[in-house]
Amino acid sequence: MGGFRLLLLQGALFSLVTLRGRGEVCPSEENALVAFKQQAESEPFDRVELENAITRGWFDLAGQIIRRAHAQSRDVSSSVRAAVQTVKNKADELIRLLNKDAETIQVMSPAFQWAQSADSIFLNIKFSFRWSAPGALSVENEVIEANGSSFYFAGIGTHSHVKKKYELKLDLFSEVDSKVVEWSFGSVGKLTVTLRKREKRKWKRLLKDANQKISNMSVWWDMKEKYASEVDRLGEDAEDAAKDSGKTSVGKSSSEEEKKSAEGSSKGGDSAGEEEEEDLSGDSDEEEEKAKAASKTNAKEEL
Repeated sequence: MGGFRLLLLQGALFSLVTLRGRGEVCPSEENALVAFKQQAESEPFDRVELENAITRGWFDLAGQIIRRAHAQSRDVSSSVRAAVQTVKNKADELIRLLNKDAETIQVMSPAFQWAQSADSIFLNIKFSFRWSAPGALSVENEVIEANGSSFYFAGIGTHSHVKKKYELKLDLFSEVDSKVVEWSFGSVGKLTVTLRKREKRKWKRLLKDANQKISNMSVWWDMKEKYASEVDRLGEDAEDAAKDSGKTSVGKSSSEEEKKSAEGSSKGGDSAGEEEEEDLSGDSDEEEEKAKAASKTNAKEEL
């Protein structure tokens, strides 16, 4: 028993709002127009009247209500836009059904941009294969997951009367926190996602495989420039830590080499001393032999 109702309140026309079980049904737009015009220009109206008029296709009545809204300085733009979009979606669905393959859903990898801060990864996903091309304005049945070093998004949208499933699978450079995933839909067919890095460090790239190329992936320059100094400082800190670690290793190696050199010198000195002792010992033997020979010569001369 839905529909426009003609309500009587204190003997005067009051509203055309849809209410179940009250008043008289307006069987047509013509009857509703007559009832509406009998109201005073200053008579208040409900936004639901306007929305119902549009969704039922009673556009002449909707036009009269909008004119009265202007006269009363009331802004009804949001109600009108929402109701018109509902009607448009239903009409587009009829056009889509003209295609015999309308129920077949094409799977497509959406275009996306990425950037990073010290502790987060940012993704800007557009419901289109190319960033510069138009696409679906919204998606439904969306799935957004992040687990370990993987990210997954899927959603179903319609563009040019064709229903498509947008699906994005990424093997990330490093791990993210699956419990901290923030996302929101934009007004022009986009989805922004923020992933929290498990470790606060600079990622060399977005993808784990350095050789993997995704044709419709690009840099999110606005976000990259916004966090450039923060990420650069993070990179410098990592380089300084690596340098400090290298200096410690070098110092340790030098100390060990000096120790070995000292031990070598000590051993060399002992060897030289032994050789010197051997040389001295050799000189004593020669002198002893000479003394013996001289003694024998003197003995012969005395005889």
